[in-house]
Amino acid sequence: MKPLHPERPAAGQTHKMDFFQKEKRSVLDAKYEAQKIAFAPLVFQSALALRDLGILKAIESRGSGGAEAGEIAEELKLSVYGVKVLAEAGLGTGLLLLTEKRYSLSNTGYFILHDPMTRVNMDFVQNVNYQGAFYLKEAVKSGKPSGLKVFGDWPTIYQALAHLPADVQMLVCLRSLLFRRGLQRCTPSGL
Repeated sequence: MKPLHPERPAAGQTHKMDFFQKEKRSVLDAKYEAQKIAFAPLVFQSALALRDLGILKAIESRGSGGAEAGEIAEELKLSVYGVKVLAEAGLGTGLLLLTEKRYSLSNTGYFILHDPMTRVNMDFVQNVNYQGAFYLKEAVKSGKPSGLKVFGDWPTIYQALAHLPADVQMLVCLRSLLFRRGLQRCTPSGL
């Protein structure tokens, strides 16, 4: 029997997963990817700051003509230096474009600002995972969720849910809803 979808095996057949079996990057590309991993926490924090301080929105509001760092700083009551530092990070990470000293949003910057799933995931990482991730090695060694200690002494996030700050509760539930898991835990009676 011929499969209806070429990427799916027919009933009773297995699909050979060889995606991770061969190196697909050159040495130079691999080194570049390694550097991206090394700076990932700073990339994340700068993207979050650009979004949460209103810099991305201020740039977008200026339309295709973009905005200079000084204009953004004045509008948002931020230091010009701080706006320049974050804008440079935005350029390096592909969130912003620069034409004649004027910043504008890239497609990636647009999604950081507007995509609901990206927003929930960024907020979840920042408010639920980030501090706990400092204890990842400890968790792997012990087999226990060591990072939960940032919220209290709980065996799982779901047992802690009712005792967490309201914004963290909301993020855990939103993420569960987005990925269709743990819905019963995210009802008012579950909190």
